[in-house]
Amino acid sequence: MANFSYAKFGKNVASPYTREDLPVILDKIKHQRGSYLTVLADSSSPFISGEWRVNFDDVFADTGYSAWVQIDDSTFSYTSPALQAFPINVVRSPAYVSGRLWFPFAGTSPAIGAVPLNHPFTIDVLAIQD
Repeated sequence: MANFSYAKFGKNVASPYTREDLPVILDKIKHQRGSYLTVLADSSSPFISGEWRVNFDDVFADTGYSAWVQIDDSTFSYTSPALQAFPINVVRSPAYVSGRLWFPFAGTSPAIGAVPLNHPFTIDVLAIQD
């Protein structure tokens, strides 16, 4: 029969899983919000736009974290259609997350779905340390 003894601080030596305190878990999660205004290059070439960047208040130790990026149309209403933008070329750094926007349904003509000039987008970044 195996002898399962407990080490210091209440950790089970036989188990590979350890519990972490809530403040340690919450320190691994960061959420930042940024904004992006469309420029003339976005309406002339909607397939790859200008760069966006969201800086963290507290810097990660390394790039060993997962980042989820969400783009929201700040001016969406039921009377005006929302523009769809997707994040592409996302780059993780210990201090920031950056990338580009892609407008898949925007055209180069002033038709429905064209990217208007100075249109605001909100960029939400959720990062969790691995």
